[in-house]
Parts: sequence; C-alpha cells; structure tokens
Amino acid sequence: MSRPKVDVSTDTVLQSTSSAKDETVPIVKGAFKAYKYNKLSKQQVLITCTVTASVITIGLSLWATIRSVRRRKKPQTGEKSQGKKCVATGLKATSRCVPLADGSACVVRRPIPADNSCMFNAVGYVMHHSKSKASFLRSVVAREVSSDPKEYSEVFLGMNNAAYCAWIMNRVNWGGGIELSIMAKHYGREIAAWNIETAKGLVFGEESGYQKQVMLIYNGIHYDALAISPGPKAPESEDVTEFNPRTKRGKMIVAAAQKLVELTNKGSQFVSNSPKLRCSDCKALFTSQIEMEKHAKASGHQKYDQVK
Repeated sequence: MSRPKVDVSTDTVLQSTSSAKDETVPIVKGAFKAYKYNKLSKQQVLITCTVTASVITIGLSLWATIRSVRRRKKPQTGEKSQGKKCVATGLKATSRCVPLADGSACVVRRPIPADNSCMFNAVGYVMHHSKSKASFLRSVVAREVSSDPKEYSEVFLGMNNAAYCAWIMNRVNWGGGIELSIMAKHYGREIAAWNIETAKGLVFGEESGYQKQVMLIYNGIHYDALAISPGPKAPESEDVTEFNPRTKRGKMIVAAAQKLVELTNKGSQFVSNSPKLRCSDCKALFTSQIEMEKHAKASGHQKYDQVK
C-alpha cells in the first residue's frame, strides 16, 4: 500500500531548528531521505529534527558558557605580571628589589640619570615608560602655573608667577612638591614620593579620588622610579608602573615599596639634613643642606655621604 503524499518542506523543518546552526543539516537530510523511502513517518521526521536541534543547541550553549568563563579568567591590562609564574617566590628582599607577599612580582627601583631633571624624568618613566620627558613635563608645570596666577601666587611660589615659569623651564633647576602636585593633577594619578630618610611616602593627589597610583623614591637630592616587575632580572620593558593601591594586590605593592624604602634607609642610602655632609666625588664638606644643594647644582655631583 502506497503512502499518501505529505507536504513537508525542508525549509519548514530547518526554520524550526535554526538555533542549531549548520550542524543539523546532515541529520535533517538523512531524515528526509528515510521518509522518502517509507522508512519514517512525517511525525518521526519532525521528532528526529526537533530532538537533534535541541541536543545541538544545548551543546552550543554549554560551549559558549565555558568560553565565557575562560575569558573572564584572563588577566586584565596593566596586570600582566599576575598571570606569569611566581618567579619572586622565596626571593630575598633587598634595597633594590622586594617581592610581593604572594610572590607574583617584585617592586624594583629603576635608576634615573642625575642631570638636575631626575624628578621630571622619574615621573616620565612611571607615566610614559620614558626617561627623557623632563622638557615636556617642565612645560606642563609652567603652563598650569601661568594659567592660574591667583592659585599660584607669589606667596605660594616664593616668586612671582612669570618668574617661576621661566625658572622651572631652566633645566638646571630642580622640582619638588609643587611640581609633583601639578603633575598628579595633569595625569589624574596619585604620585607617591617615598622619602628614604623618613621611610615614609607622601602621596600627591591623594585627596582627588584618583584610582591609580605611581611611585617615586627620593634620597634627599635625587629621584628614582619604582616599578612592579615580574622578577629581579626582568627587563624594564616588562615593568608595570601604575596600580590601584586600594585593591588587595595594590596593598601588597605598597607594602613591598615600604619594605624596600626601609631597607634602603637602614643602608643609610640618603642625604640627611645633618650639618655634616661630604661630596663623594670631590670630598668637599658642607654644614647645611642648602650648601650641599648649591654645590650639587653647580658641579653636577650627585653622591653625598653623612660624616659621623
């Protein structure tokens, strides 16, 4: 007995299984072939296609979920050292390199050339990964000061506004707290300046609600940069210089920086306000910080020792 013709189009069935994408096509075609040779009824064809589509849809959904979870586990930008092997585990802390508590990275001291612009170039390193941004940053400071004579008055600057702008553009003049606060505002970043003598950090821009922080270290006459590195021998190209100090990892970074500064302090690697200072280059003696700074500016000598 011949089977009556049934109007079942391939398009109709494929529309009902569209969520299963192209994987359903071979099975659907096989079902229609079986129907053609009287091996399956119309109802069986529809059931076969529907079940196949459901199974494949579930599989695709699970696959998409797993891939989404894997993506979320990838390290975020700026945290590249977290996903690497903990090369700092068991590393001894020194005045040049201190491992984080979890051993995932180190806080390291990156030297900046002593050229009367070390503070600006240290900021250039932590902001731009460049040690030659002094001219640019001096102009940033001068532009900010000149734009607001009321805020940056003679009382605040110690000289009139125009004179200060000319003074700070001169590469032989040093910067300090005023300039660091202006650069913190310019970049929208906290700048933590760690003082080796006091073993404490002063954070510029802390009251402004900035999310990220960068770090410098100061020995009394010279600034270097602090960075987060995968290990003590890792190249500077792998340095991360900004972080959120309020996260768990950020707090570990701050603690490591504190330890590095304390170790540097114990090694007396700073220029104190003690009345007895000696230039390591020419052995000249000074009885005040002001005299020492004048000598440093005039001679370019940057290494000084305390005389007991």
